Amino acid sequence: MFFTKKDTIVSMCDGTWKPACELSDPAFAQQLIGPTLAISPLSQDAPITICAPFDAQVTTVFPTHHAIGLTSKIGVEYILHLGLDTVELKGEGFEPFVSTGARVRVGEPLVRMDTQLISERGYATDVLLIATNGKPYTFVRTFESAERIEVGEALAQCSKQ
Repeated sequence: MFFTKKDTIVSMCDGTWKPACELSDPAFAQQLIGPTLAISPLSQDAPITICAPFDAQVTTVFPTHHAIGLTSKIGVEYILHLGLDTVELKGEGFEPFVSTGARVRVGEPLVRMDTQLISERGYATDVLLIATNGKPYTFVRTFESAERIEVGEALAQCSKQ
């Protein structure tokens, strides 16, 4: 049994917060899949480690490793989506550290993402977190500056509207 009523989300990598409306993919920009948070990684020339944004169960690791499904303690279902259109890379540039069914703690490494390879192939490297089970949930940003956010730093809270 869980007693938490909201998820506290920390940054999955070092980067800058990016408003969803600025994403180049219209489905993500319009938040058609669900409320979306985006981080633009600081490093574009080396592999980076993407970490768990909260305590969760890994519900799926996509075969192409560009996305991971996570379910939080309060039952919110999320997709951690790495890059835009990176499904086309068929797994190249991604090295997962977890498998479906695993339980992860906040800050635990989930996947290595080769931002240099992804950028060189012409894909955006934005790291997205999408609440996929819907409209009753909303994100509230909990940091002041969009200049830079470090991995593990409080990013937002997700709760029922």
